[in-house]
Amino acid sequence: MRESNREKILDGVVRLIERDGVTAITFDAVAAETGITRGGIIYHFSSREELILATHQHLARQWEAQLRSLTPDSDLPVDRYRAYVQSCSRDATRAELLMMLESAGDERLAQVWSDVIDRWAPPVPQSDDPVGLTHFLARIAADGLWAHRTMTGQPLPSEVKAMVSGSILKLIKQ
Repeated sequence: MRESNREKILDGVVRLIERDGVTAITFDAVAAETGITRGGIIYHFSSREELILATHQHLARQWEAQLRSLTPDSDLPVDRYRAYVQSCSRDATRAELLMMLESAGDERLAQVWSDVIDRWAPPVPQSDDPVGLTHFLARIAADGLWAHRTMTGQPLPSEVKAMVSGSILKLIKQ
């Protein structure tokens, strides 16, 4: 199947963010990255803000597709929570981390990520819910595992990462 220009543009934006950061995103930079004319980009995205929002949505869709591939039954909360932990056992990309950080200051962008997280991650527990608290602790630990390499510059040895991920998964009970 041929890749649409819209997807080609969004993939190009992600590559730019990986290499040069979010501030590098201009129509001219995206045109140079993708080989699509500035006018062709504007045809799909009428403003930089629309392009940035679409990039958030693009990354969130990719993440959710990965989450779906990791669960036998996405109707079961425990299976979704386990998929979330497994997904977080891979390192964050620079683009993912930068886009998530950028979304923190913009309610519309934050909602893109919250929509996925609310479906897949254990929610904030009630104060009288010890199982919910344990699941939420697993979520926070998984988030830390996901961001670890980016935050420290140090990759975890694969056997250590597997042990940490396995320990977090043990917190998610039926």
